[in-house]
Amino acid sequence: MGDTSVELWLDRHRFSALEQEMEVQGTSLEKHLQNYLIDLYTEQVPPESQREVEKQIVEEKLREEQRARESRRFAVFRITENGAVHCFECDDCLELMQLALLVRRYQRGELKRQLECFAALFQNTVPVSDAQFEENVKARMDNTGQITGVFDINFDRQVLSGVHIMDGWKTYSMKDTGAAAYHAYRADYLPRDKRWGIFLEHLAGKEITEPSQSAEEHSRRLSEAENLTGQMTQQM
Repeated sequence: MGDTSVELWLDRHRFSALEQEMEVQGTSLEKHLQNYLIDLYTEQVPPESQREVEKQIVEEKLREEQRARESRRFAVFRITENGAVHCFECDDCLELMQLALLVRRYQRGELKRQLECFAALFQNTVPVSDAQFEENVKARMDNTGQITGVFDINFDRQVLSGVHIMDGWKTYSMKDTGAAAYHAYRADYLPRDKRWGIFLEHLAGKEITEPSQSAEEHSRRLSEAENLTGQMTQQM
């Protein structure tokens, strides 16, 4: 939806004097002219035509909003840290390799600013419910193109999970993703595909979850595994 400008001419001395007077009155020439145009439109255009025009404006605005929604690219995150859970989407279109590097730097205190929590690193976030999170997981696996990644980052369990388009959830220990990110970014000026190759090579065979699990399901299984380990330790 675009506006049309109207160009007017006035002798510069007259314009300067008028502009100064408008400033004294606490207003501006642009504001006066804008109000005048609106009043002129209201007086000259018949009510029926005005209603038709307003309808057209609303329809164009709705179409633009729809196009903006369809063209938007975003990532979805669930972050658990010190018992607090933050679930949101944002326009930071990170991939697993980039996220692994951020997590590594955060844990090592290498970020440029101190953060109260990892979730504070992300700006302009939109909160999502658990149900919306699962819907985004499905959309990611359907490869709609809008969602660049869905991630479950659990600092309490020290695991980092991402949704693979074909295989669903894949979970790794933060120790492994951090090491893989270190090797991928150790050399300067490597192209993205080379970094990805190094990153995936160091993660090969280190998955600690089953494919196609929901975030709640793989978290539950990890918890059960921890409980079982604790029971076995007590028995020993």
